Amino acid sequence: ASRTDPHARYDELRPAVQIGDPFLEKLLMEACLDLAHNHSEWIVGIQDLGAAGLTASSLESVARGGSGLEIDVAKVPRREEGMTPYEVMIAESQERMLIIVKKGQEEDVKGLFDRWELRSTIIGTVTDDGLARIREGEREVACLPVGLLTEAPQYSREGVPPAELAELQTFAFDSLPDVADPAAALLRLLSVPTIAGKQWVYRQYDHHVLTNTVDGPGGDAAVMRIRDTKKGIALCTDGNGRYCYLDPYAG
Repeated sequence: ASRTDPHARYDELRPAVQIGDPFLEKLLMEACLDLAHNHSEWIVGIQDLGAAGLTASSLESVARGGSGLEIDVAKVPRREEGMTPYEVMIAESQERMLIIVKKGQEEDVKGLFDRWELRSTIIGTVTDDGLARIREGEREVACLPVGLLTEAPQYSREGVPPAELAELQTFAFDSLPDVADPAAALLRLLSVPTIAGKQWVYRQYDHHVLTNTVDGPGGDAAVMRIRDTKKGIALCTDGNGRYCYLDPYAG
């Protein structure tokens, strides 16, 4: 929806932000509610696969329980061929949930999802050694402490102003010479990324998610409808990078 090239291949047109499948999402939601409300004794935990995909959901789940895990990425369903273990672990495909099932209840859980016509696969196990082991078949591709991946390091760094900042803050613009070729200077300015058109950025993303976009990016402001009314709202963000660089607090 955000591309304009009629000659681009399908794989080139696939947006960076995925468009969800509402029907599949509804089935998955109902199946998970069925599992949680009617068969909670089968499971230990459940978590959606959001940002950072399988990596975040699996590590966050076992970290809360002080456990470890072992995952075989070769068993993870995928739509692309030739994905590396790294890509499988961080892929952010929509409509996926991670469920930690009590031992012996695997077939019961699988049967429930079969009834909802949803695919379910056993991809690994929970361990008690506090390690995250990632395999691709028989090959181990990663082994790290869970805490190292879930407990963010904290830094205390001394901020030092750039040496040239004081000179730039007192720069006298009247000292600049006259421009010999204004047309060439203008073209050079327009080629600077902070001034040039931003289409190369926003065309990579689907700006019609939730179907409220009336006028998308590319103009002075985007216009969004207010659902169930005849009103809309114009939205725009802007900033002067030069001001922020010269004085981050005032800029």
